[in-house]
Amino acid sequence: MGQLYNLSPDTIARIHDREGVIGLIMAQHQLGRTGTKRRSRDLLCQHINAIHAVTKGYRACAIGTDIDGFIKPTLTGIKRAADLKRLEQWIRADYDGDADAILYDNAMRVLDRAFAWRSARGDCSGITGSGRTSNLPGRPI
Repeated sequence: MGQLYNLSPDTIARIHDREGVIGLIMAQHQLGRTGTKRRSRDLLCQHINAIHAVTKGYRACAIGTDIDGFIKPTLTGIKRAADLKRLEQWIRADYDGDADAILYDNAMRVLDRAFAWRSARGDCSGITGSGRTSNLPGRPI
């Protein structure tokens, strides 16, 4: 493969064991150079598959786009919010049964747990781990 990663396999395993997530940023500086949409898709899969190789699942994979205009260059084909539909299509095509987990469920699981913990400690007045809803039909957060 030849790709250097910011996280060692041991660190990936530790994040997974703690029920955490690794958010994949859409930046060429972190994921690698792309010049085509096909290369972007393949590179994204390469990183997801590297996490899967350590964890034997997708519960530690998440998408962290960082497409707020500060990160340049982004992966070819993923530059603005409208491009997130393409990103979703790639993930759904390549990770069919795990797509929801990678796209949002894993990140929401971690956020929900963090909000519940903070609420229990009294750190977030009015924020609880239940009763919140996302803008996705039928998707509690």
